[in-house]
Amino acid sequence: MCSETQVQARRRTARLFDTMHMASAGVVRGNSVVIKGAEMPAPAYRPDIDGLRAVAVVFVLIFHAFPSVLPGGFIGVDVFFVISGFLITGIIVRQLGAGSFTLSGFYFRRMRRIFPALIVVLLATMTLGWFFFLPNLFRSARMS
Repeated sequence: MCSETQVQARRRTARLFDTMHMASAGVVRGNSVVIKGAEMPAPAYRPDIDGLRAVAVVFVLIFHAFPSVLPGGFIGVDVFFVISGFLITGIIVRQLGAGSFTLSGFYFRRMRRIFPALIVVLLATMTLGWFFFLPNLFRSARMS
């Protein structure tokens, strides 16, 4: 049996989990998110997650700049994977609970978010490669 305090704590945690990433699940309208016609409050800002992201970035940067100073700095990439898994799981669980989850919609939203940055990086890399690579290196980079 759970005490009343434990039940309340679980409910608060569930509410926080549910509201964490509403914006990625629906259409933002002012300070609310609309999912299948139901308007819900926008998620609260999570400074703890931003702090973990910052620590992960610092670890990776130090690892690349000074590998002997922080030889395990690649752990920052693992931290990013854990954060992403936590956030994406929250989105999926919430949408499943609301009955609005579709695999195609999930992947469409991921592509809509990631592809613009991917295209910019690929175009910038190819443009800089055009100017700085020798012709045979540029051809081999283009083929890889």
